[in-house]
Amino acid sequence: MSFGNYELENYIIMEMVRNIDIIPDVMDKLDPDDLYNPLNQKLYTIIVDKYTKGDSIDLLQLSELDIFGSDVEGMEYITKISDYHLYGANLSDYINKVKAKSFLRKLYTSTVNIQKKIHESSVDDNCDIKNLKAECQTMLDIELLENKNKSLRDLITNTLELISSRCERDKSKYKDKYKYGYPWLDYMTAGVHKGEVTILGATPGTGKTAFALNIASNLIAKDNHVVIFSIEMSEENLIERMLITMTGIDGKKTRSGKLDEIDFRALFESAGDLQETNLNIYQDNTIEDIRLRCRKLKNKNELDYVIIDYLQLLDTSKKYANENIKYSNISRDIKILANDMQVPILLVSQLNRGVHQRSERKPRKSDLRDSGAIEQNADNILFLWEKADENNSNLNEKTIMLTVDKQRNGLAGVDKEMIFIKNNLKLIEKR
Repeated sequence: MSFGNYELENYIIMEMVRNIDIIPDVMDKLDPDDLYNPLNQKLYTIIVDKYTKGDSIDLLQLSELDIFGSDVEGMEYITKISDYHLYGANLSDYINKVKAKSFLRKLYTSTVNIQKKIHESSVDDNCDIKNLKAECQTMLDIELLENKNKSLRDLITNTLELISSRCERDKSKYKDKYKYGYPWLDYMTAGVHKGEVTILGATPGTGKTAFALNIASNLIAKDNHVVIFSIEMSEENLIERMLITMTGIDGKKTRSGKLDEIDFRALFESAGDLQETNLNIYQDNTIEDIRLRCRKLKNKNELDYVIIDYLQLLDTSKKYANENIKYSNISRDIKILANDMQVPILLVSQLNRGVHQRSERKPRKSDLRDSGAIEQNADNILFLWEKADENNSNLNEKTIMLTVDKQRNGLAGVDKEMIFIKNNLKLIEKR
């Protein structure tokens, strides 16, 4: 098995010498360690360094470098690779092939290290499985670095394609596919967006999980692949809640077992409909497990939207000095996950109970529990809250405020009254 291609590397090195205008493009796509030949690695570094400083680059100078054993050896090597000409060949294709070989080398090294780690752990009765999984995952994360260096041309092209796709999406029959399913919220945010993390913060009793499940129901109804990581509730509990919302059956009846024939018929019909959707529910409770699960789903093209309920129950194999630092780092990892997977993530979060002790109940970013840098890592922040003077005498319904408190790419600081129908766990926008 060959992990390098000297000939392709020689072509690239010589083309950089002959045509310095291509050097920036090569720099964007190749790193020195992507080259397999140690001499080519050094030549690449020196050529880039000279180009950056504005120095001239010629074959004679390169042959006299001290990376060779002697001037004679240097001249022999430079003479040898100077015979390599592209003659109209596709430079990008050569770069991609060299990059692919580099990836294979790194992947092979990672798998060897993982095998070694597994062997060491197999003889250790006190092996920490969580740490082992995290270390192995880190070793395999090298593919996430492959697309980080993009040229300005690529970035501009990608941006124009993204804008064009939004325009086409708005005209197509799928224009509502990437919407929350709440007209006011969709108008304010233009729906959900790939790579963005939205925090949904709320105090207990304001329907934060119900709202998250309502959004999930609206998205799967549009054929989106939605995954919910439920740490607080069991999978069965979440399914029951979704069926209650879909059927409109009073939740008390399902909990007490007092369902009539009509209720049962509606329940089984909705269960059949739900079974045909692209919904997945898991109880993975560490950021490492969530990342691994998302990657598997992404590889199968089964990842359009992620809901995590909720932040303060998430764990990690890493150790931190306090909860504030821990959840700040977890929220940062979630933002990285959203970017890497190019998937929107709704992260449910608790608010500090102190919000109820203020005369002004409207939450602030600092009310996010164990906030730290949580609000900085989020692209958007939504709050569900209850006004202090709100008359919620109706036992089945109460008015809840929805606030778009932060929106990185849009208007923020706006509110909408919602009705929380408690017996079937549904939130609707108040007209």
